[in-house]
Amino acid sequence: MSTPETALRLLGDLGVEDRRWILERLPIAARARLAEHVDEMREVEPSRETPSFDLPADEDFEWDRAVAQLSAANRDSLVQALQSEPAWIVDALLRAARWPWAEEVRKALPASLRADLVAMSREGTGLSRPATRSLVGELARRAQSWPPAPPAPTGLNAFIGRFRRSARR
Repeated sequence: MSTPETALRLLGDLGVEDRRWILERLPIAARARLAEHVDEMREVEPSRETPSFDLPADEDFEWDRAVAQLSAANRDSLVQALQSEPAWIVDALLRAARWPWAEEVRKALPASLRADLVAMSREGTGLSRPATRSLVGELARRAQSWPPAPPAPTGLNAFIGRFRRSARR
């Protein structure tokens, strides 16, 4: 059994208020990782009372989940999804959070859209918080059907990549 499954099993045995208290204090990434395993646990143990695994359905939790999901999204799929959107939507999305892919995605967008984004950044206008949350949530739902992001190079692969880049110089 994986660590998230063990955590969910333990959380499921707690009372609603105790579970909420613990979940509210977990880091965003940990909460999102647990949320990903809730459905798996329901499939594995259908006889277990499913409400005991329910995570808080508050606005902040949904926001954290959407941000975590989009933070790990495939950059090429993001560019493809955003390149046909109006600049005000792309601007609102890029301002919504500190995205690890923001600069890469911005550079990969069509030149006309990038120019519009620069102009919008000078104006400093944006969407309301509820509208921005709705936008991010919708894009996160769409991202579920995208191919996964390629894994970041680590260890030996990262070393070989750096070595090859330095050899080209």
